[in-house]
Amino acid sequence: MRFLITLLFIIGLSFSAFSQSEKIAQNYFDQGEFEKAKSVYEKLYQKSNGSLSFLQGLVKSLQELEQYEEAEKYLIDFSKRNTIYPNLLVEIGYNYQLQDQQEKAEEYYQQAIDKIDKIPNYAYTVGRAFQNYNLLDEAAITYEKGLEKQPNPNFIIQLARI
Repeated sequence: MRFLITLLFIIGLSFSAFSQSEKIAQNYFDQGEFEKAKSVYEKLYQKSNGSLSFLQGLVKSLQELEQYEEAEKYLIDFSKRNTIYPNLLVEIGYNYQLQDQQEKAEEYYQQAIDKIDKIPNYAYTVGRAFQNYNLLDEAAITYEKGLEKQPNPNFIIQLARI
């Protein structure tokens, strides 16, 4: 019984440490200290064995530092290991767009939209990713395609908001 209580206490402390570190990283990012934010997010990402939220924080920090190639490396590596996140294709495309490589960006955007043909439930996450970067035409196409494949009132609401 003591062992179980001790184990639960240690697990609780580790979650608390991750949470505190994530808040520190977000605070650095919000204050414009992107190098520090990058460092903390990088450590969190490695310790968590590839958490999506830590990846996104790391990528945003790298993009603010204009380290696009490194951001691309992380994004592509993660998307190869985790194919269930088609919104990462939008992230990769946006990374290319930041580098003024619009053709490559469009390729990844189209790949993300094409994922909806196979799994219509992806429409919301892909559309939301487009909206996050103010790519409203792509978001509208995504929701419309989602509606074609699987009628969903949420897609109509998102289209109305756009």
